[in-house]
Amino acid sequence: MFTGDFIFYGTIGRMDLPSGSKRDMEHSLEKIKDYPLDIKIYPGHGAPSTLQREVPHFYEYLQE
Repeated sequence: MFTGDFIFYGTIGRMDLPSGSKRDMEHSLEKIKDYPLDIKIYPGHGAPSTLQREVPHFYEYLQE
């Protein structure tokens, strides 16, 4: 899955920019957490990851 600036290895996209929204990010994370966990993630930049690695940390990432 190509995630652009949505999900990265070890973090999620920024929500503090003018077009950012914590509510929208939470909604998107809720939707994607139900996808098969073996899906590989290819962010817009940085190292690839998997949903299996990232999903358990979604709520930690929202607190950062």
